[in-house]
Amino acid sequence: MISLENFILNFLDIEDNSSEIIKLTYGYYLSNETERQDLINIYEIIRNSINDIEIEEKLTFSKSMLGIMKMKELSKFIDDNIFQINNFSDAELTDLIAEQIINSKDCKVISKLNDLSIVSSLLKLWLSGVTYIEIFNYASSKNASIKWGMKYRAISLDQIILLCDYDFGYVSLSITQSLIEVLDTRDCSEEIINKLNDIISRARYGLPNQTSIYVYELGFSDRILSQKISSHLEVYDCRSKKKTKRAIKESKKELENLLMEYPTYFLNTLSKI
Repeated sequence: MISLENFILNFLDIEDNSSEIIKLTYGYYLSNETERQDLINIYEIIRNSINDIEIEEKLTFSKSMLGIMKMKELSKFIDDNIFQINNFSDAELTDLIAEQIINSKDCKVISKLNDLSIVSSLLKLWLSGVTYIEIFNYASSKNASIKWGMKYRAISLDQIILLCDYDFGYVSLSITQSLIEVLDTRDCSEEIINKLNDIISRARYGLPNQTSIYVYELGFSDRILSQKISSHLEVYDCRSKKKTKRAIKESKKELENLLMEYPTYFLNTLSKI
């Protein structure tokens, strides 16, 4: 349903209120007569829902992947709390994102977690760049468990990795980007928008700063290694990926010694920079 909503929202500049858009899709072409009528009925329901949205909101909603209902809820929440959000610290923004993740139905681990009060702390650990083992140890210390059928089982390291890579590294990105899209149309400070953009970058890989992200994206795709390399580049200007690449080139000898204890893949990556 959300995919259909986003598809229809992308045709906002078309004034045709008929169902021609749906009839031109491959899904419609493959359907039988009953399924085609169902598609048209669904389209009309979505179109009527879209028509109730203000024009400015339609443009905002079309940039999101959360769906109309979720975006309506998010917009109302922001309108009711815009003053507080404008004064949020990094930690409070992370708490806000964690709250929205908990409310999401797309998560693979959080939706089965026994104690949702630790989600924000787990997200902060991920953003700080600590290892999966450290995050697992924290969750275990809080007796975190996952619903398994009718019972709960202690959370495993594999589930922590899935939590970080998928729930935090994927689901949180669309939620945070939607927050940005709505806030950008409200009276929100540029500082808050910048903070949220920074959280998106860090949440994607579970890294603490932009330099480590650049290093990771330059081929050193190990979370701990990218942080070690970035710490060696602190004396350089690494405000862009291009500048970070130049800093790595100038530090090759030093970095070669660091990479000796890692797979040769990373030494080969260094030699190609």
